[in-house]
Amino acid sequence: MISQIRKRYIYVISIVIFYFCAKLIPGRLNSFPSCPFYAITGLPCPGCGSTRATIYLIHGKWLEALYYNFFAILIDLWVIIYLIWYSVDAIRDVDTVNLLLKKKWKRKYFVIALLVIIINWGFKIHKHSY
Repeated sequence: MISQIRKRYIYVISIVIFYFCAKLIPGRLNSFPSCPFYAITGLPCPGCGSTRATIYLIHGKWLEALYYNFFAILIDLWVIIYLIWYSVDAIRDVDTVNLLLKKKWKRKYFVIALLVIIINWGFKIHKHSY
């Protein structure tokens, strides 16, 4: 039991360290690799702009983050909620997060996420065509 608790604390601490390291990323965003899907097809992939959106979100620039990738913001917010929830579970020594994620309505969330990805991709392609 102690090793499981230690794993949880290590997990939470590593996420906090990652956040502070991400805050130190400079404002220059051109140093990241380009998208291979975009290089081959000339169209943005559903994930294009996710890294930039996440960095802008971490730096508090919400509008810039929305511009680059709306879905990345949803993923980032889900990760933040999950980490807070998981941290509370670790402190209380319960496992409500994984119990919730194992429920049968997982398929419903998958379909919703897939629809959001497709809609976001459509907006990205439409924005790229101008």
